[in-house]
Amino acid sequence: MVDPETVKGIVRSNFDESPLSYDDFEGKFNLFQNLTEQLAADCGIQRGMTVVDVGCGTGASTRVLADIVGYEGTVIGLDFSEDMLRAAADNLGDLTNISLILCDAERLGEKIRTDVDAVMYTASIFLIPDSAGSLAGAHDILKEGGIVGMNYLIGMFDNESGTNQFFQAKEEGLDFAPYGRKIMDTDSIPTTLKETGFKHINSGITPILMDLAQVRDFYAIPAQSAGLYPKAPYKERLELLDALIGHIREKGPTSLVQRWGWYTARK
Repeated sequence: MVDPETVKGIVRSNFDESPLSYDDFEGKFNLFQNLTEQLAADCGIQRGMTVVDVGCGTGASTRVLADIVGYEGTVIGLDFSEDMLRAAADNLGDLTNISLILCDAERLGEKIRTDVDAVMYTASIFLIPDSAGSLAGAHDILKEGGIVGMNYLIGMFDNESGTNQFFQAKEEGLDFAPYGRKIMDTDSIPTTLKETGFKHINSGITPILMDLAQVRDFYAIPAQSAGLYPKAPYKERLELLDALIGHIREKGPTSLVQRWGWYTARK
């Protein structure tokens, strides 16, 4: 078993290489903006709240939350990648109701010294090896009745058959099939929430239709391609990705559904 600290170091390195790619992708597709807006609605984020944005990346989710809470509220953006956080500072320089903190998501309680209304994990919970420890920290800093929300990537599915196309390539034994493993078991989230003391747990799935060009752009982000092909250098990852997308296109689909699971729960 790989040491969790080693995993975090690898993940951090991949994200350090990704700010420009994330900004380019988000500028074209607004994926993380849309995911944050949906999760914020599910969590009931309102004007005047204090919200922690865990894994804020280059700031797309932070901006959405800052717009919702308004000048009366505050958004605290956390990330463990200095390069991602630096990009967020550049992208969010016009906002006065945010603060950005370099922070390991597993140590929320050590960095946040105030009670907050909500803790949001937009596209980040599944990248945290000790997600249970992070959720325990979220529980500690939440006000009584405060809410935690998270979404996580499930996979890429054929819109008609419902087949996970990336898993299908692996089952077919193709040379370019993804072989990356999950950093944490997302199926354990509801149990972890209950054991941590959260109540009123809700869940669902958000489907996002992507044409194959958008799928390719998403997984061409260094941090995302590393999730598919963790042992390969970036140039080789792109070659494998192009072979995978080409194979899917030859089978007929021109688009896939990217499924994101989500959970909300209250303290």
